[in-house]
Amino acid sequence: MAYQATQESLSALAQNTAAAQSRQLAIVAIVQGTPRAVARQVCISCLYDLTPPVSALADMCTLEALVASTGPFRASMVVAEVLCDGDDAFSASKIFLEALFEFEQISPNVPTYEPMSDYLFPTLPGLQWDIVKAPKFSTQIAPHLSGREVRISSYAYPVWTWEMSYEFLRAGAEEELQTLMGFFLKRSGSFDTFLYQDPDETNIMTAVALGTGDATQSKWTLSKTYAGFTEPCGYVDPASIRVYFNAVEQTSGWSFISPNQISFTTPPSIGVTITASYTWYYRVRFGEDRQDYNQFMFELWELKKVTLQSVKP
Repeated sequence: MAYQATQESLSALAQNTAAAQSRQLAIVAIVQGTPRAVARQVCISCLYDLTPPVSALADMCTLEALVASTGPFRASMVVAEVLCDGDDAFSASKIFLEALFEFEQISPNVPTYEPMSDYLFPTLPGLQWDIVKAPKFSTQIAPHLSGREVRISSYAYPVWTWEMSYEFLRAGAEEELQTLMGFFLKRSGSFDTFLYQDPDETNIMTAVALGTGDATQSKWTLSKTYAGFTEPCGYVDPASIRVYFNAVEQTSGWSFISPNQISFTTPPSIGVTITASYTWYYRVRFGEDRQDYNQFMFELWELKKVTLQSVKP
């Protein structure tokens, strides 16, 4: 018989073969169904504390789901954000998963999707010159009656945006329209990130001074400089990295940590000058989930607005 639960709170201790202990489980549900229950909305927030040597320790798991059923279970949309801290098997600082399910089959995007892809934004000849490039900071300002104010800067480094337009995209043998539109579709609009090389900035860095060894520091961040302002690179091509101690190249003893760090097995000795050469890119996403293509002539199209926004590493 159908029933409706407006709110249910459950605190339980459970033990299995892995000696897992559940500290708290909270469930809020609205359920309706005849004869099979149809879950309209489920919101679950869990805290797990897994005792001795199990494969992973989940510090926090938040799941929001909208589901609908007409016989076999059908999930219309599932959005999950998980923070995990692994023990031995894995360590994930953050996992964001967005999946679309239709009927009885999972969307083909789910198992192959790359939410942090390393594809480079295509360079096409129809790009107009009027490109708008804007760095943006976030400052909290609290004014006082005396006229003074307190300011707090939320960003150590800016978020960059680019607005550009394409006066023509050929759809014939050149396939410029298909290239740009296909790139946008594969990124699912603003969901996925990708790499962008700003044509007005030099992205090939040579003999950049990282610092001086102190026999303690083992990790160094690769950065880029814009008119005297230095900020971490959004992404560094690992194949391009060359590391030097006192101008002598080091072919071993260090490793790359994506997206922009190098780590030394043994911290560089006191007084050693560390430099590096590398190629860097901005990591960006599309600013909108929609693009409007206008056909003004046979096999000729235009795209009046494309917005890219940088994503901090």
